[in-house]
Amino acid sequence: RRRLLTKGAIAEHIWGDEYVHAGNFDFIYAHIKNLRKKLTDSGSEDYIKTEHRSGYRFTDSYCAHCFQLNVTMKLLTKTTLYFLIAMVPLLAAGGFYLFNQFNKEINYHNDKELITEEIAWIQYLETEADNGTTFILKTPELSIFPTDASIEDNPTIINLNGADTKGDKIPYRQLSQVVSVSGAGYQITIRQSQEQRAALVTDVTRIMLFVFIGLFVATLIFNWAISKQLWTQFRHSLNKIRSVELQKIEAIHFEKTNIREFNELNASLNYMTGKIYKDYLNMKEFTENAAHEMQTPVAVVLSKLELLLQETNLKEEQVQSVLQSGNAGRQLSRLNESLLLLAKIENNQFETKEEIN
Repeated sequence: RRRLLTKGAIAEHIWGDEYVHAGNFDFIYAHIKNLRKKLTDSGSEDYIKTEHRSGYRFTDSYCAHCFQLNVTMKLLTKTTLYFLIAMVPLLAAGGFYLFNQFNKEINYHNDKELITEEIAWIQYLETEADNGTTFILKTPELSIFPTDASIEDNPTIINLNGADTKGDKIPYRQLSQVVSVSGAGYQITIRQSQEQRAALVTDVTRIMLFVFIGLFVATLIFNWAISKQLWTQFRHSLNKIRSVELQKIEAIHFEKTNIREFNELNASLNYMTGKIYKDYLNMKEFTENAAHEMQTPVAVVLSKLELLLQETNLKEEQVQSVLQSGNAGRQLSRLNESLLLLAKIENNQFETKEEIN
């Protein structure tokens, strides 16, 4: 990204060492033109920018696009996303279960109070019946009166809505049962207001919601912080790789960590950097030797070709062949000079350094 790709580098990548025989870079122009056409035909922007007399580079819009893709595909972001996907259903299921159990527990205690109150009224009715009294009581919360209906073994408890003295709707928990008191049937109906229960459930639900949200946020933050801390060693190794220079690669060393996977990665990186440095030294030595060894033979070949051109008995075809050989020899000589220049630069044989525009 943003790196200048020269026409020579592109040609060398496509043709290898044979690119030196190319008289021009027309084939590169044709390929870049076709590539731009494919980009525009697909609805994409033209990310290729032409650098005058130099080559090509990708524009900033392409780099921003690549950076955006890299950000969205970060491993830490991806693991956090998976954690969210897993945690939300679990927290929702846990909240529903706790709310359901809490609701059942409240109903159990309310029903227990209703049954206890019913037993107390039955005992009171039996006392009044022994005195020969028939008991009748009707209020919004309690109704007791004689009935000829069949005796019920178990009470019926239901939820219903009633109205208070002001006409407002109020939820009730109602117990109803026909019981036998001294041989006589009585219909007992007991209602218990659920206003306080509803307020309690609302308060508990709100508290549970706040607790779950707090736990969710805290867990998310802790997970992100712990993951970031664990990946610090990986980022450290990655920064080392990004800042490495080929000439100084021998000094690069990746330390051991307390994480087995990172130790395996660092060990592989140490092996790789060591091998790269050895290959670099071998190639550098080969380049220097090749440049020096080719210098004398190339000079001899060019001088012999110059002498051969001075002969007067050469045919036109022979002259053209000698000229072509001379051109190839001069290209080889320029290549040799470039190799020697690179060797001098690598060996720091230039005393002065100047900045150029």
